[in-house]
Amino acid sequence: GAASAVRRASGCLACFGVGILLIAFGGLAMATVQTLYGLPLLILVMPYALAAVGRRAELRADQQAAALGFAPMLVEVLGQLHQAETAAAQATPTAQPTGAAGPPRQESLSRLLASHPDYHTRLHHLQPYLQPRG
Repeated sequence: GAASAVRRASGCLACFGVGILLIAFGGLAMATVQTLYGLPLLILVMPYALAAVGRRAELRADQQAAALGFAPMLVEVLGQLHQAETAAAQATPTAQPTGAAGPPRQESLSRLLASHPDYHTRLHHLQPYLQPRG
């Protein structure tokens, strides 16, 4: 009587323990699979995320400089850099014939990977600091 009841109880506990181990192992296996499947996605997304963080940091740095009173000088320097970049872009011969559909996509992709915001975005964020305060 009592020995068989103890044996049945220990058998149930053993089954319960094996079930817990299987659930834990299955959860660990699922987490590993999800991590490995997400790894290529993470590798593909990481450069874009780092570039976006860099652009935001650059805009914050511009705002801090503008708040200290350097907005007019910063706009002047950005304007000179923009003119130099525009002149350099016009000086390089284009490999694509006019009317080709390739450049806009490549340009938008390079914007996503750029660590600094473009001239117009930076100038837009500096506008409140350039207006006279009354």
